[in-house]
Amino acid sequence: MVKKFFTSRYLHLSLAILILYGITWYITYTTEFEKVTDRFRRYCYADYEVRTSQTSMMKLKMEFTRDQFAEQLRSFSANLFDYGNEEQVRAYFSSRDYFYDSNKTDAGNSYCLAPIIGSGQHEINIPETVAFRYAILGKEEILPFSVYDEGAWASVFVSEKNGTVYLYTGTIDSLLRWCFAILWRLKPQTEKDFDIDGATHYLYLDLPAVCREVFIERHFDDEAIAREYFLEKAFESLMPTMFAMAARMAADRETAFSTRYKYERAYLTGLAVRPHYTLFNFLATYGLCNTLTRSLAVEVRRQLRMTIAPEINEAIISQITQKILTERQDSALRDMIEDRRELPDFCHR
Repeated sequence: MVKKFFTSRYLHLSLAILILYGITWYITYTTEFEKVTDRFRRYCYADYEVRTSQTSMMKLKMEFTRDQFAEQLRSFSANLFDYGNEEQVRAYFSSRDYFYDSNKTDAGNSYCLAPIIGSGQHEINIPETVAFRYAILGKEEILPFSVYDEGAWASVFVSEKNGTVYLYTGTIDSLLRWCFAILWRLKPQTEKDFDIDGATHYLYLDLPAVCREVFIERHFDDEAIAREYFLEKAFESLMPTMFAMAARMAADRETAFSTRYKYERAYLTGLAVRPHYTLFNFLATYGLCNTLTRSLAVEVRRQLRMTIAPEINEAIISQITQKILTERQDSALRDMIEDRRELPDFCHR
């Protein structure tokens, strides 16, 4: 009887250890792709650190670190791709639904790696009908150097390469998460409580029902679930405007317009055709603008000062952006030769 008792306890203990081991293995298991991506990320960021090193000693240290990560990357990517061959790297990540791009300049390298969370063909009137191929990118695994060095404001919403227009959802992700964190902690009771900041004010105008549901009525007790739901609805509201941006970018692909002017036309067209409060506020807020839209921010604020209406609405957004777009059609800015040093790295095509 005693022997049977101890045998039973031993069996249960063994099963418990096996189950615990299985759970631990499942949680800590890293796929081959994750290992390669992690080493590639470390290598790229170490390469950035070499560029930003303030002293020769720091630079030597970061070069040594970069070379170590390069050796690890070479080991993990053996028989997969040559990390020094751009086409092989792109083919590897593309086969796993990731967008990869790199830009080499005299100042150094810039990389961009992001998951493709949606893709397909789209058609929209802007007002001419434009059909184009698109890919929606999730949050970047590896940021372009300009964004890494200067901050999220250096990002763009759309870019075009090889006939595909890329929509960057990560550009506004941090702003939306900041808005959620502030409002979740504030626990607003009325619409006026969303006026604590321009971003939260215009966010409420874009998503009144969602904001009431999430922040006022508190339909979700779990913050993580509430955040996920809020971000999903926020990005749904962004998509029509971003698709209009993408359509103009696709339509201007074969033109000789400057990169700056193409992006201006895309942004202004998106807001003129599909007005969106948050994206308009993003454009009008100088601190959130990149080098492609700074002059637009100044012009938008000038137009707002000239506007008689006391409150911004979708009609005013459309009118202002359409007016600026029309005024700039014959502007010298359209065909200007740009200083590449002023542009985000991933805009150099």
